[in-house]
Amino acid sequence: MYYWFNEARRARGGAEMGGFTRILHSGKPDEFVDEILTFVADPLPEGDQAAACANHGMGCNCRGLE
Repeated sequence: MYYWFNEARRARGGAEMGGFTRILHSGKPDEFVDEILTFVADPLPEGDQAAACANHGMGCNCRGLE
């Protein structure tokens, strides 16, 4: 996802795009925090499924928002 963001930003007219911030829901930094601007969020408490997110490379998989 970050790769394609950078490609779009380099394309004609893409310089007007804003920034990219990754949200990491694990509560602790990983190996990419020095490469990609990252907000490290605290994990949700056990049993709180209102907006549960799973960590994976393509962003956030939210459930319970139907």
